[in-house]
Amino acid sequence: MSFLDNIKMGPKLIGSYLILAAITTGVGILGIQKLHVIDAADTKLYEMMTVPLGEMGDMMQNFQRQRVNLREALITGDADKYGKRIKELDVELAKVEESFQKTLLTEAGKTAFKTYKEGTNHYDSASEKIIALVAAGKTKEAEALMRGDGFKANEEVQKALDTLQNQKLKLAKETSDGNSAIANAATNLMIGIIVAGVIFGIFIGFVMTRAITRPLARFGEVLEAVSNGDLSIQSDIKNKDELGQMSDILNTTISNLRESMLQVQESAMAISTASGEISMGNTDLSRRTEEQAASLEETASSMEQITSNVNQTADNARSANTESAKARQVAQEGGTAVTQVIAAMEAINQSSAKINEIIGVVDEIAFQTNLLALNAAVEAARAGEQGRGFAVVAAEVRNLAKRSADAAKEIKGLIRESVAKSTDGNKVAAHAGETIAEVVNNVQRVTSLVSEIANATQEQSTGLNEINKAVVSMDEVTQQNAALVEEAAAAAESLDAQAHALTEIVGRFKTGVEVRRTEAPKSRTTVTSQPARANGAPSRASLKRPPARPELAAAKRPVATPTGSDDGQWEAF
Repeated sequence: MSFLDNIKMGPKLIGSYLILAAITTGVGILGIQKLHVIDAADTKLYEMMTVPLGEMGDMMQNFQRQRVNLREALITGDADKYGKRIKELDVELAKVEESFQKTLLTEAGKTAFKTYKEGTNHYDSASEKIIALVAAGKTKEAEALMRGDGFKANEEVQKALDTLQNQKLKLAKETSDGNSAIANAATNLMIGIIVAGVIFGIFIGFVMTRAITRPLARFGEVLEAVSNGDLSIQSDIKNKDELGQMSDILNTTISNLRESMLQVQESAMAISTASGEISMGNTDLSRRTEEQAASLEETASSMEQITSNVNQTADNARSANTESAKARQVAQEGGTAVTQVIAAMEAINQSSAKINEIIGVVDEIAFQTNLLALNAAVEAARAGEQGRGFAVVAAEVRNLAKRSADAAKEIKGLIRESVAKSTDGNKVAAHAGETIAEVVNNVQRVTSLVSEIANATQEQSTGLNEINKAVVSMDEVTQQNAALVEEAAAAAESLDAQAHALTEIVGRFKTGVEVRRTEAPKSRTTVTSQPARANGAPSRASLKRPPARPELAAAKRPVATPTGSDDGQWEAF
């Protein structure tokens, strides 16, 4: 079925499952619907036929109880008691009749119920008359009425009840038969749908199986051919589904594998050719290795001498760094001393200021003493002869006060001059402190520079030692390379043999493209040293993956051949 080939596997499977689910759902819905119909019919059978039969039994029982009470009234003559019971029973009967009347669905049933009501009305009328006769004491007339109209009314009621019962039983049987018919029809329909669903499911399964197994069988054929070495085969599945995608992927994989086999063949042949080149290049490599060993010995000797000179320079730099540190310490101590001198001068200025204040107080005291002595002399003059002695004392006090004032003025002048000189000395000491601080800063900068020089010289010494070790190591490695060259020659011969074996193994695969081997040249021209790779040397760009088309592989992938630039590569190596 070609239309299935263009549908994805997911929609195919989901579609088939949905169809089966739809069939199952249809069967379920139909069964549920028929069950609802049968349930409704059973409900109708119970409510409209079974329950009414019970109500008819209640009606018959009630009617018979009325007859019994009527007979008891005739026998006992107690019309009031039994008449009252008959009325109560008549009320109960009316309720049952009302419920029963609602279940009458056919005209025949309604007609029979009407006949029944006429009979009960006739019987009630006769019963009332009989009760009235019993109450009047006319027992014989009551018995005669009961055998007459009462009996006829009873027959009418019984006949009507039998008719109603037969109609209900008939309708119940018809309803039951209808339910059975519905159940049988639903069963047959569901069986038919199930059988159709099973047949359709088998058909869908067969179609889906063929749609999946045929492409898988083709995949098996293609993979078997590939396992046997045939890489020219292609899968011809053109489906639009996942199997078609797998077919395209398989074809791409086979094409890539075919391209890889072609590349392996070419690489094996190129390796075989290159192994010959490597073998011839080992001779040149051995000679250059010996030359490098001699040059490295001379370089090692020169590096030892340079290292010795740098170590001496490092020692001198460390000594200079030590002396600079000492000079910095001395300068810092000088700066500390100047700071202390400045502090002492400041203290002297403060003490001089306090002395000046004290001298001022003394001068003030001398002035006040002079005034007091003057006042005392005036008072002594007023006293006359009696105050003459006191006047002499006052004059002496004035002389002492004057001398004290003069001395205070002289001391004050000397202290002012001392304070001025102390201030000048303080300024000079502050200037000296700034100079000493600048000297300390300069010494610190010089010390830092000398320390950096010492560190740099030490690093140079360490670096030269490492270089010297590296040169010695290179000398050892160069000597080891000389031994490895011989091993490389043997490995090149083994590589050539492995390349031949690889070519034979890959040749088992059928790629449809013939790859020819290019022989290595039998001789080499004399090589000359070149510092770098020649312009014509092959690079990684020439190793790019070839195109995927096998028919163009031989034309687009040239086999590697030795060129003159290979000599430059060995010289540079």
